[in-house]
Amino acid sequence: MDLSADLSFIKAGITLLNKYDIILGSKRMGVQDRNMIRKLGSGLYIFIVRSLLGIGYSDYSLGAKIYKKAILERYTGLISDYGTDYVINIVYHAFKDGYRILEIPVTCFDNRGSRFHLVREGMYRYKKVFELWLKSK
Repeated sequence: MDLSADLSFIKAGITLLNKYDIILGSKRMGVQDRNMIRKLGSGLYIFIVRSLLGIGYSDYSLGAKIYKKAILERYTGLISDYGTDYVINIVYHAFKDGYRILEIPVTCFDNRGSRFHLVREGMYRYKKVFELWLKSK
């Protein structure tokens, strides 16, 4: 997490782990003070994920996520490289396997420049979503 999300998410999310297996922080449900290019790129990614994979959460890209330890242990094999595709892999498989996933709003702000080359990261994520979609068919 690059500290772009309000850290109050952690306390709020942890209290929900007695009922849910994964807590997703959603900047789209909350407040986001981010530039338009990042909002558009994120929105397109979410649209593609929802369309191809059939999971209807509103945010997969923000680092604000809380997982029960057992979830991470079960899906460790889905961490395929040093990129960020593990997030969508874990959420997709946990959803398909019937785990309880909840989204809660978070406040997100661009407090510094991104560590990612945004075009390269976008292409990487789209490629990985298409690969996951092809494997799921």
